[in-house]
Amino acid sequence: MGLQLTLILTCLFCYKALALKCYQCTSQGTCPQIDCVGECATVRVTSTMQGGGAPLVDLQLKSCAAPAECINGSLNLGIVKTVLGTKCCKTDLCNSQTVSALPDKPPNGKRCYTCDGHTCSGTITCQGDENQCISTSVDVGGTKTAMKGCATKSFCDGISSLQQSVGMTKMSCCVGNLCNSGNMVNLSFLLMLGPLLPSFFH
Repeated sequence: MGLQLTLILTCLFCYKALALKCYQCTSQGTCPQIDCVGECATVRVTSTMQGGGAPLVDLQLKSCAAPAECINGSLNLGIVKTVLGTKCCKTDLCNSQTVSALPDKPPNGKRCYTCDGHTCSGTITCQGDENQCISTSVDVGGTKTAMKGCATKSFCDGISSLQQSVGMTKMSCCVGNLCNSGNMVNLSFLLMLGPLLPSFFH
C-alpha cells in the first residue's frame, strides 16, 4: 500500500513539474491560466469568401496544443478559404502574443477539383504551399454537402489530429494535380472550423 501511494504521489509531482502554465481564451474573452502538457499556443483563424471582402471569421485563440496542432497553413474550398496562423512555445505563459494574418500567396500551378453545391467538376488553382488536394463532405442540418479544394500538408495533418479529438470521421488529402476526383468521405462541420477550434487544443 505504501509503495502504491508513493507511486501515485510521484506521478502527481511529475505532472506538476512537466505542466506548463498557458493562457486560454478567445479574442472576445478573458484569459485565465491553465495547466498544459505539451505547448502553449496562440492561433489566428481567418475565413473569407471567394473574391475577398470582410472575413467571415477572424479569431485569436489561446490554449494548449500538441506539436502536430501548430499549423501554419490554409484550406481553399473555392467558395471559402480558411487560413490558420499559429505560434507555439514551451515556457510558462508564453502565449501572450498575438498572431498576424498570413499574407495572400501567389498561385503555384497546382490544380484541384472544387464543388459548387451541385457538382464537383470545377477546378481551382492552389496558392503558396497548398500542395495537396482535399475531399470531404460537410453535414449541416442533416444534409451532406460535398466539398473539395486545395490544402497545405500541415493543414491536412493538423485536421487529422482535430478529427480524433472531437470524434470526427475521416477526410482525404492527396498529392498530384486533380487527384481529388474520387468518392467523398465524411467530415462533420469542417466549414465551420472557427467555432470548432477551442476543441482543437487540449
